[in-house]
Amino acid sequence: MTTPGTDHKEPRAVEVLIAEHVAGRVYLDQMEALHTPAVDQQKEVDAVLELVADALVYFEDDLEEHIAKEEEAFFPRFEGRLRGANSALIDEFLAEHDQIRIHRDDLAAVLGDLLSGHDDMREDRASVRAALDRCMTASDENNLKALVDEARRIAMIAIVHFDNEEELLFPLATTLLQQDELDAAAVEIDAIGERFAAARGAASN
Repeated sequence: MTTPGTDHKEPRAVEVLIAEHVAGRVYLDQMEALHTPAVDQQKEVDAVLELVADALVYFEDDLEEHIAKEEEAFFPRFEGRLRGANSALIDEFLAEHDQIRIHRDDLAAVLGDLLSGHDDMREDRASVRAALDRCMTASDENNLKALVDEARRIAMIAIVHFDNEEELLFPLATTLLQQDELDAAAVEIDAIGERFAAARGAASN
């Protein structure tokens, strides 16, 4: 097994995923801070509708690419490690990172929660899309409030999800995974990015 590095530099696969979190938080932070504007304040209403519409493009495009990278290239490698007898690795991790204090079974549960969280965000995204469609038809007070509530809810869920990945899972990459696994994950992540870029190009033609 490759000995994990000690320079604390993130593996490239993790760097890519964290960078995509940073880009997504631009939308999430704005959505979380939304307040329902008065119906007669058209400029504010338009700003809310524009923000949510742009955020939905992110959820339906960039976030789907990000989820594919995690679910296809990254998470499965953790699942393989967690199925094996890796208590020694976990013990080593706990000795080095006392603040997190996760046992192997607990980590497996966290991974399961993160995977199911992707499905939850997809369901919530559909609710936001429906609320936006209602507002585009009739921007009354009830519809605006429902839209803001749905937007804030999915933003908070996604923020917590990102935080859990960054605080609980990503720090384990160099402890649980070998260097060749991390390198392979990075190559697959690049390929997934190219796949999504090609699909976008085909869709625009």
